[in-house]
Amino acid sequence: MTLRGRTRGMSAHVGANAGRVMSRRSRARADFDTIISDRVARSVRTLRESPHPVRRLPTAVLGTLAAGHHLLFNLKVASIATRYALQRTAGREPATSLTLLSPGKALVVIDGNLGDCVMATRSLAAVHEAWPGAQIDVLTNRPELFSCFPYVRRCLDMPKVHSSRTISLPSLTSGSAVFLARRARKSAKTLIEDLASENYDVAVAAQNDTAMYLTARAEVPVRIGRAPMYRVERALRPCLTHPIPSGSLEMRFADPTLSPEMLRDLGLDVTTPGRPELWVDSIAALSVDALLEEWGVADGRFVILHTSARSPARRWPDEYSDALAKRIHGRHGWKSLWIAADKSDLATSNYLTNTTGRLSLSELVALIDVAPIVITTDSGPLHIAGTLGRPTVGLFRSRNPIHQHRYASLTSLLGTHSACREMCGVYRCLGKNPHLLRQNCAEMVAISPEQAFFEADRAIRLHTTAEGRCPAG
Repeated sequence: MTLRGRTRGMSAHVGANAGRVMSRRSRARADFDTIISDRVARSVRTLRESPHPVRRLPTAVLGTLAAGHHLLFNLKVASIATRYALQRTAGREPATSLTLLSPGKALVVIDGNLGDCVMATRSLAAVHEAWPGAQIDVLTNRPELFSCFPYVRRCLDMPKVHSSRTISLPSLTSGSAVFLARRARKSAKTLIEDLASENYDVAVAAQNDTAMYLTARAEVPVRIGRAPMYRVERALRPCLTHPIPSGSLEMRFADPTLSPEMLRDLGLDVTTPGRPELWVDSIAALSVDALLEEWGVADGRFVILHTSARSPARRWPDEYSDALAKRIHGRHGWKSLWIAADKSDLATSNYLTNTTGRLSLSELVALIDVAPIVITTDSGPLHIAGTLGRPTVGLFRSRNPIHQHRYASLTSLLGTHSACREMCGVYRCLGKNPHLLRQNCAEMVAISPEQAFFEADRAIRLHTTAEGRCPAG
């Protein structure tokens, strides 16, 4: 090949790579624009459906109000970042060597979705191992989950941001920094004063690194956490005295928590394996026993059915759940206990009991702990069941099956839909952000009740055989 031919080939190769890079950038920009436009639309819809007189304003005005809400939030974050960056530059917060640290009081921040909080318990165990003599408090939005941990002294509530007198607009970045909102100012100030009065020696962000702003305001001298993942909250990195590289956005979505390995990389003596752990509250266990007797399944012949999820894209259709429960009852005589985070229209029958709204978080953990089988989507109960080692059938989208191999007791079913896969990016689902999609993802709909019944039937047979019973059918 001549020099000119090789040059042309190299130019074509470079041009193709540049085209792919630009394509990824263009798609990422389109994803971000979609997120912003969708959340502005959600804000407009929230304002339109509220009883506030503002609902009568034109749509364009409501959209401007939502965009202004986003702008004010960004300015708030920028001012905080500038303040703490200047402090670090001036040397007012010298970094402390963690290998020499022996704290008397430690604060662990675990704030977020239920599944993320469950996964973050491994960080809590690692902190306890690294500093066994420290009194450990947990700052969380789910105190029921940690109140029965033997080495947790106290649980503190994250600031509340919802009020009956205000309209809560969706955040245009993420929900992890909503305590910066104006409507949370009073509760955040009270919490900061409470943290300052405790005189913590170290704060560790196991989940929700943006909450390190609260510990920085409380003047906790050592603040450990991963650099925030979103482009706006990432400016809060100066609030950390020992930031850990955040990694790619895909990795953070797969596991947003602080792992024991990351603490080891900082020099802490941690040998705890990276497995979450949970304790069952004894009072909640007694309450669950009474509920099981009320629901007619005190003999332990029941299946937990959880097909809801925070994101509608991860939900399984309710009619599929009803059909699955009917088949399980027809074959084995087992009843299904349907649990959900929100309201459901599934009616209680002889083969299914709708328990929505009947269980507290501690009772949910206690119920899953005694459940023979758990059938669930990619949501909080999946992580609870996996942590407790309960036999679990997980329903996942094949496009993004983040946790399908996370737990040894988990059997995964993956829904596939070719048209959906062609249109979806990492953060898009049929052209929309999956967390904002208002209907079931096509890949979840593709998982039939027959497929779920096949796995449930196998799990029930294994359970009955282990108990010495003769499987039905």
